[in-house]
Amino acid sequence: MHRLHQAELRLDAGEQSLEVFREVTEARNACIRALQAIESMLTSVTEWMWDAVAEPVLSALGLGAAVPGDSDPPRLWWCPTGLLGLLPLHAAGRAGDGVLDRVVSSFTPTLRALAEARRQPADGSDARLLLVTASEVPDAPSLLDVHRERAFLSDLFAGRHTLLDAEEAIVERVRAELPRHRWVHFSCHGAQDLLQPSQGGLLLTDGRLTVGDIGTGHFRGEFAFLSACQTATGGLFLPDEAITLSAALHYAGYRHVIGTLWSVHDQVAAEVTEAVYTDLTAGGAFDPARSARALHRATTELRDRTALSAWVPFVHTGP
Repeated sequence: MHRLHQAELRLDAGEQSLEVFREVTEARNACIRALQAIESMLTSVTEWMWDAVAEPVLSALGLGAAVPGDSDPPRLWWCPTGLLGLLPLHAAGRAGDGVLDRVVSSFTPTLRALAEARRQPADGSDARLLLVTASEVPDAPSLLDVHRERAFLSDLFAGRHTLLDAEEAIVERVRAELPRHRWVHFSCHGAQDLLQPSQGGLLLTDGRLTVGDIGTGHFRGEFAFLSACQTATGGLFLPDEAITLSAALHYAGYRHVIGTLWSVHDQVAAEVTEAVYTDLTAGGAFDPARSARALHRATTELRDRTALSAWVPFVHTGP
């Protein structure tokens, strides 16, 4: 009887294991189908944008052919209005040809903002990087690759950075430090409120640093990298107003801002971070003026080995 009972226990354990395996397999397959649907939708959108918007614009500007791989593409600034501002114009294209092959794209919320940002920047010889990292915040999953970004940037800017991590990454502390730093990098969760875009922002340890918080400040910043989700996403009901965290930082004084149109995986964000900063420090000193081209090279490399959804969200705002 004892052996029979043991056999029954093993049988029950086996059936439970098979049930767990079946549930995991179904969940994995559901994720695969969802990712395939996203890629299919993105492909349709980018092809439509190419036919309806991007290719006619590029042809009218005399940019009718892809630039050879050993040449630097010309710069192009997009200033979309209405709901077009929610779409990734920089990613428009069809197989073998697209915006990424012909120009280095940047965005500007208004022409006046671009003109202001093109003014000669102040000397950055004494500039420091404000590095804000928050991998654990309430009601959000852990961001494992935040630690990777923190280690990489702490080493790269050794002696020239201020680190606010974990319990120090709080809203008031960040607001106090921003005016003292010309460069800032955020590695954390981000979220946009499509109905109230001024309430979107970065999720720090004690709460949200909102678009509205940033919009009330004035900085002499040169470069901001927002390694977080939805930092360049606007709202639904005020589409002609660029109410995003990227635009708020740009308006408030940061000349170059790298943000994201929608959610990104933290591993991909870390890869883009490393590629961009490695490029910008290749000459021995940090050179934010080349940030648009650095992001272009990073996203081109990603495009050649990953899915559309990995590289499309990253955008540059500024001169």
